[in-house]
Amino acid sequence: MTPMPWQPRRFEDFRVGRLLLATFLICVVNHAASQTPPVPFVEFPVDVSAPSASIDEMFRIRERRPYHFDLRVEYVNQEDMPRVRALIGDGARFADGRYAVPGTTVSIHLVIEEIVSTSSNQVLYDKVIDTQGMYVHGFKKPGGYYQRAIASVMLTPGLYRVRASTVKPVPEFAGTTTRICIDYDPRFVPTSK
Repeated sequence: MTPMPWQPRRFEDFRVGRLLLATFLICVVNHAASQTPPVPFVEFPVDVSAPSASIDEMFRIRERRPYHFDLRVEYVNQEDMPRVRALIGDGARFADGRYAVPGTTVSIHLVIEEIVSTSSNQVLYDKVIDTQGMYVHGFKKPGGYYQRAIASVMLTPGLYRVRASTVKPVPEFAGTTTRICIDYDPRFVPTSK
């Protein structure tokens, strides 16, 4: 049945209206997402082989829980894995806590600040850590990565700033992708206090 010229085409008008509304909402959400700091799991590239390599980034926390600040070292493919494994060491430890195969030490100065207001920050963590060994091995096509612990800090919901810098360059890592990662263990629920 064809509509008469004076009858509105409600179905087509409704579809066009829905399409326009959906497009508008997607644009608004994408714009808002690009303006807000990321929420963990996040990673920031840092070249630990370069002198004065550093990051200065903001991130948002939505749940009270311990967050891990790690150094991620990536390998390109299976042929590259032994080279990176020699740099990173392994996870085996002696009874006193020392790594059996510590790998190449990377000293990182880590500062975590809670942004209390636009004019003041509260420093929650400020230490130099000699990272060694590894505690995570993950895979992504076509290669993978190892992660070293830098620190684990209990954070509450809010806006934070992380600054991390190498104390001295580590030329052995030249040509190897390294990142500072902020994540948490999803197996555990957020804490209430």
